Amino acid sequence: MHHAIKPYATAGVAIVGAGLVAVTPAVAPMQTSLIAHDVALTAGFSLSDFTDPYVAAYNTAQDNIAQMMASYNAAPDIGFTQAMNNFSGYVQSMIDDPSTIPAMVSAIQTDFKNAWSAITLMNADQATINDVIRHTMDSSYLLGNLSGGHEVIFNQVPGFLPEDQAATLTPIINFLGSPMSALMLGSVSPWIAPWVAMSNSWDDISGALRDGDTSAALQGLANIPANMFDASLNGATLNLDSLLPAINDTGLLPDGMVMTHLDFAFGGWFSTGGHVTAGPMHILDGDGNEIATAPASGGSIFNSIGFDLTGIPVVGDLHAPSDAIGPLGAWLGLSQVIGSQLGWGSWDGKDPVFNIPAPEGFVIDDGGAGSSMADAFNFGDMFSDLGLVG
Repeated sequence: MHHAIKPYATAGVAIVGAGLVAVTPAVAPMQTSLIAHDVALTAGFSLSDFTDPYVAAYNTAQDNIAQMMASYNAAPDIGFTQAMNNFSGYVQSMIDDPSTIPAMVSAIQTDFKNAWSAITLMNADQATINDVIRHTMDSSYLLGNLSGGHEVIFNQVPGFLPEDQAATLTPIINFLGSPMSALMLGSVSPWIAPWVAMSNSWDDISGALRDGDTSAALQGLANIPANMFDASLNGATLNLDSLLPAINDTGLLPDGMVMTHLDFAFGGWFSTGGHVTAGPMHILDGDGNEIATAPASGGSIFNSIGFDLTGIPVVGDLHAPSDAIGPLGAWLGLSQVIGSQLGWGSWDGKDPVFNIPAPEGFVIDDGGAGSSMADAFNFGDMFSDLGLVG
């Protein structure tokens, strides 16, 4: 078994190293696909050609807000709520039976320790790590062309670190998979993503000029503000394929295994994250019957690294897409992690299903497009009302 999983571990070491490089200022952003629509800079140019990319960016943000609201409504303020529920129970027990005071004080200390260790994972035991990373990264339990394999790689890394460095490096690697890493990344990403988008735009413009396509270059130039606006709301991806030759030549990957893609996702203000094992969360009524599902929230620095590996023994190929997370999604994820460590929700033994109790007053969503916040303002309607678009 040790030799069977070694390919995952060595690949993980390379990916972790690449992730650390990716989030340092030393790496220049590379090109990635742009989502803004081309602007037709011709005689038929209309104002809608200019406004459409902004409308598309806002609509994406609106959908993201709706997803985060659905995640929040499934467990409002769950970290704080669960902590207060536990504390109230402990206090009531001490009032009812003073002889339980030592046990209740110990329980309070245990709750605090569990919650605190789960936030950074740096000093957490393995059981806590195994539970928390299901809220902070994706996984797959199917063999052959795995899609969503961050947890598969992450779990194997510590056991294959150099013995003289393992004690130092393991807490750092654990932190990369923690909810606190998502919070730190989400707090700076909306400021970085627009510049990544601008760099991506300039790279496309340069490519168009090299190909002699002046029209495409002008279109790309006109799209820069829209791409930066979209990135500030919804994130941008830093392409790191230029690092692949160096990674594949390090000798860390076993013979026959090749990394074919690497990128890093920086979230915008409304990037949801949530591409994690815990999602979708299964909402149960008082009798244990599933009545609805809701998206999970959360992520981590490790989950923001996207990579493709080929030539993995037994498995074949592994595709782990990067998952951008912003500050709101990171806070929601942190709250859900704390709540789960204090007794909220449960894994049903058939990974990766995560069950949660329906909150008081829960109403099953009718499938509407978004929350009241998201629906309160619509750029497309505004432009139509002003007669700027058809």
